[in-house]
Amino acid sequence: MGYISLYDSYHKKTVNSLSSFFARYKLLTRVSKKVIHHECVFFIGVDVGSASVRAGIYDAQGRRLTFAVRPIAQFHIAPNQVEQSSEDIWSSVCQVVQTCVQNAGVSPESVCSIGFDATCSLVAVGENGKGISISETGDESHDIMMWMDHRATYEAQKINATRDPALEFVGGEVSVEMELPKVCWLKRHFPERYQQAWRLFDLADYLVWRATGNDVASVCTLSCKWNYLSHEKRFSQSLLERVGLPDLPKKYLPRFCNRGSWLVIYVLMLHKPSDSPQR
Repeated sequence: MGYISLYDSYHKKTVNSLSSFFARYKLLTRVSKKVIHHECVFFIGVDVGSASVRAGIYDAQGRRLTFAVRPIAQFHIAPNQVEQSSEDIWSSVCQVVQTCVQNAGVSPESVCSIGFDATCSLVAVGENGKGISISETGDESHDIMMWMDHRATYEAQKINATRDPALEFVGGEVSVEMELPKVCWLKRHFPERYQQAWRLFDLADYLVWRATGNDVASVCTLSCKWNYLSHEKRFSQSLLERVGLPDLPKKYLPRFCNRGSWLVIYVLMLHKPSDSPQR
């Protein structure tokens, strides 16, 4: 190692990669020891669908201990326009997790991890952590454009007409149900709301942020729903510029980190549904 210059960019990347590897290894080792010593043996999965939120608690053998469901609202404003409320969804998430933990009789410290899964729906969040309306009605509680909302058909066609090389990674064209068409629609129809948006979240990543306060994103979410080139760790700037979204990366930062699950469970157990993380 004495012959390797840490100022060399290649070796900097190597050292950073090794540091990241060992950090993940230490985390997995701590979790494994807890599992082995029966200190941390449960897992929670939260799935947000179109009409309900579901949560389950499982043990290390995959057996389900308990399961809970809460309905969530849909607002059909006009043909092809379907909206939701992040506050309504977050409240239901808190309630199903609380119900599961209480019914299973487990402590937050005994939970190894929690995972969030959700539909391909766009959530607009302002500087104060509160939702920004995506609705033509201006209703501030309607801050989610659902996956089944097809108002951005024109925007999807414009994106596909670019024939940008980034589209090759999604079968050659985007679906109107993906995120870029939705964002383009918001900027074209309500540019002031677009400018006010601090973050434009995919719903699953919004829930991670709401539960932990961590401004992070999932590789799966970014690659499959946002046309992010994960193998190159970047958006296609040529695509974004051609569709009028050159500043989008500032509103959706692809950053990643780990978070202790027991703390997240405490947040979900004690959080008031109206609370938002502080920026």
